[in-house]
Formats: sequence, structure tokens, C-alpha cells
Amino acid sequence: MTNFPSRRDPYTCSLSPGPSPLAPQAPILCLYFAITALLLVPCAVAEWTGKQVMKDSVLHVMNPAEPLGPPEVYELRELWRLESEDQDGQLMFGTIDDLAEDGTGNLYVLDAQLVTVHVISPNGEYLRSIGQKGQGPGDLFDPAGVFITKDGTLGVADIKSMLFFTLQGLPVGEWSPDMTGYGWYTLVDATPCPLGYLLSLRRRSRVGLTRTWECLAGIYDKSGRSAVDLFKRSWSLTRGEPYIWDEEETETVGTLAVARDGSTFISPRRSEYSIHAFDPAGRLRMVIEREYEAVRRTKEEIADMQAYWRNHYRRVKNLDLRIMDFERNITRLYARDDGSLWVETSRGWDKLPPGIADILDVFDAEGRFIRQVVLKKDIDTANDFVFLLGNRALISVSGWSADLASAGVVSQSLQGIDLGTQPPALIMCELLRAGEPSLGESCGGGSQAGGSLAGGAQASK
Repeated sequence: MTNFPSRRDPYTCSLSPGPSPLAPQAPILCLYFAITALLLVPCAVAEWTGKQVMKDSVLHVMNPAEPLGPPEVYELRELWRLESEDQDGQLMFGTIDDLAEDGTGNLYVLDAQLVTVHVISPNGEYLRSIGQKGQGPGDLFDPAGVFITKDGTLGVADIKSMLFFTLQGLPVGEWSPDMTGYGWYTLVDATPCPLGYLLSLRRRSRVGLTRTWECLAGIYDKSGRSAVDLFKRSWSLTRGEPYIWDEEETETVGTLAVARDGSTFISPRRSEYSIHAFDPAGRLRMVIEREYEAVRRTKEEIADMQAYWRNHYRRVKNLDLRIMDFERNITRLYARDDGSLWVETSRGWDKLPPGIADILDVFDAEGRFIRQVVLKKDIDTANDFVFLLGNRALISVSGWSADLASAGVVSQSLQGIDLGTQPPALIMCELLRAGEPSLGESCGGGSQAGGSLAGGAQASK
């Protein structure tokens, strides 16, 4: 998953003032009663009222605002908890950006703040860390994602290349994309796919005094050559002009997912509810759309993002920072083993009623919006992150405040929230439907095998 400086996502903000801090109260109450009604009142499955149209030989599935059927509700039942500091006050982990799981159930958790990958046992025991900040063999600089390959190797997407390690932490290789013709580039995210690697990156070329940037999602083969571009946008600046950082145009494609059959999914634009689905060969086969009302940010949230990006570009002279008024519509994609696609949206975590940790949209293999998944747990949705991993969820407690603090930003949006009641921690939970036994009950107290939910979603970003 990409190192995104915002609540659940990387590039989200705006210059225009948001509504009054008191304004969201009425929508919150409406949302509370709406969710309560959905959870308590059985609903008959209605007919799908969307449309399927062909545009430029590509199927566009246009979904209504409401799903086809009632929600599925899951309790997040805690399996283990790992505090951020040990008994001696030593920092165990900082800001969590991504995670992966090997065949034995060990977790590999990417820590962008400490620039390392923590290895955690299935029972929540800290085992070791892999990689450290540096420029030597096996060292990391600015990692953005982790994954486990089919042959059981740990891959880490770093700023210029992917580094590979044994699961014990020994460096065993490196891979870089061919960027001939580009003077600068940076990897934003990467994950294996049938043709090689699905990448999100930013790169720059120069002709005379004009520099051109590109944000690209594409597939590169194992030799490093470009196989197919899935999505690309570009913008240019001439030397001497202000450096324009426009959130809508300069945002990288940070929401990627690869299904078990090799299909790939991306959400290319932050202001649209649009998911591009590609076959294993990289051919666009479907565009999934849904009627959606974007979440407007408060002026305090906008100020946080302004501060974050000004700090990030503090060495850039003549910076023209243009921040959006709204959150990114789609913040994470999870390709499930049953062929469905789970989509986390800004409305899925923004200002939820007490006891609701996350709400995800679910689309079937035909692109139809069939239901929502409601995850129930009492967390601070303004500050805690939720990562899905198959039939479990990892909660990064105080993840947002940790992200801001690591960037040197004193949050305005979190002022007045008691952050001391929940010290930073990692909490692993299982997803349980009502009446189902927990992993501990079904496996004699263990926390590995089995599960209550089909699917093996990769944490993406």
C-alpha cells in the first residue's frame, strides 16, 4: 500500500473552507439511524437497477447509489494486541503502511516511519525486523509496499526498485523497471501479477526548459520492460514557472489490487467512483461505476493536508499548492477469492456512528453493487486504520496521528480528541458473523487455520 498522507489515503485535501465543525452532526445522526435500520430490519433482495453500456468497446457497469441486497455484518473479535512500545519504552513500530502474510501465518508489516518490515507470528509475537534505512545491500530508503511471492520470497517496493529477501531477512535480489528516457522516477506501489509486476509510479522527462511528469499504472515484465500501460496522465512545467502541485492532477494511482486469477483493478482518479478492471493480459474489460456523494473535508482536515504537503515540499521554491475540497472517493481495493471486489470508500470510515469500524461496498464478478459489508468494533475512526487480510482485519490504533507526527505536522483535525486513551498499538481481529465460532473456539485456542469469511484480500492500499 502506498504511503498516503491522509486518513486512509495519500492525496486528499482542499483550499476551500469546509463546513462548520457542528454541521456534520445531523448527517451523523441520519447515518446512525440508517445503519441501525439496515442491521435490524430484514430486507428483501430487489432487482438490480443499474445499467450496462458499451463505450469504446468496453463494458461500463453503472450502479445506483444503493446496493442490490442488505448488508452483511461482521464483528471484529480481537485475537491479539501488540503495543507500540516495549516495557523499556523502546519504540517497536511507528506508522504502518502495508502488510502481507506467508504460508505459515506470519505477518510482514511495513513500517514507513522506522523504514523496516516487522515480522509478527500468528499469535501476535514480535519475531524480527527485516531491512533498515540505508544505502547498502538490503537497505531500504522509502518503502511503499510489501508482498510475498509464490516461491515464498518477501518483496519490498522501495523508491527506485523492488528488493527481495528470504523470510528470515537475507537479501536475495533486486528488480528495477526500465526508465530509459526519464531522468527521475519513484515507485509508489507494486504487486506481482501474471505478466510480472503491477506498478504505480511517477516519472519525469525533460525537453529543453520543459519538464513533463507522468503518473502511471502499468505492468512491467520480469526483465524490467514495460508490458502494458493501464492508465497514465501527465502535466508539464517550464523552468521559472511556479511548481504547481494540483492534488487532482498530480496524484499517483495508489489503489491497486490483483485477483487470484490474475485480473487487476485500479481506481485511477480520486474525484470519481470508477474502477477499471483488466484481464490477466492487461486488457481493459470493464469499468465499474457507482452513484456516490463525495465527502467534504472540514477546514481543520484541509489545514492538516496543507501542512503535510508544505512540509513534504519544503525545499521547493515558488510552490503553488492546490488541495481538493473532498476526500478521495475510493481509498482501498480488495480482490476476494470468491471473485467479488470489496471497496473501501471515504464514506466507509468518515464520521461513522459508535461501534462501526468500517463499511465496504461489495461488487460481484459482473461489476454489480450487490451489498455492503459492515465491520463492527468500537474504534476511533478519525484516527485508527483498518487493513483487511482475508478473514481478518489488522487495526492500527492511532495510525493517522502517527502519520502526521512522523511528518512533523501538529494536527488541527484531531484537536479536542482524547488520543491518550488508546496508545498506539496493532490489533489483529477475526471477522465473525453472528453465531459463528471464533478461531480460538474452532481451533482449540489457536489463531491460524480456519476462518469465518471466504476470500484472501490483499491489503492495498
